[in-house]
Amino acid sequence: AWPSAWSVDPETGEWDTDVIETGNAKSQRDRKKTLMNIFRSYWNDPDYKYGAPLPEVIQDADAVDIDESTLRSEIESLENQREVYTFENQGDTIINEC
Repeated sequence: AWPSAWSVDPETGEWDTDVIETGNAKSQRDRKKTLMNIFRSYWNDPDYKYGAPLPEVIQDADAVDIDESTLRSEIESLENQREVYTFENQGDTIINEC
């Protein structure tokens, strides 16, 4: 039997058993892990006591081929999952850990 459309990674178009097992494609999990590592680099830096500033995160994400639109979508998803929250500080959006 051919794999169903539900087992195909929507980003790569390749068959991905992770979609069946976890409901998420490997590429999505990898991107989330990469973004969380970017956020943590700021959270662990005493120079960024309020959290990860969005302008810097946009640059860091772009450096690893995650465009701003995808980044913003991922941040919204992480907020919905209560993994991060955002707030405004002196005109900048800040991303912090829940």
